[in-house]
Amino acid sequence: MVIEIEDLAPHHVWTAARIHWPEAVVEPLGDVHDCSSNWSGGCRDPLP
Repeated sequence: MVIEIEDLAPHHVWTAARIHWPEAVVEPLGDVHDCSSNWSGGCRDPLP
């Protein structure tokens, strides 16, 4: 599976997909989260 993204802004985190195991099902998501206000060497926000 190929999931493409373009122009991801600095300090944003992209969740491309969720893998359901052991069912071996890939669920495309494409969620983008802005971590700009809580970035210190990486996103410090709780992410799903």
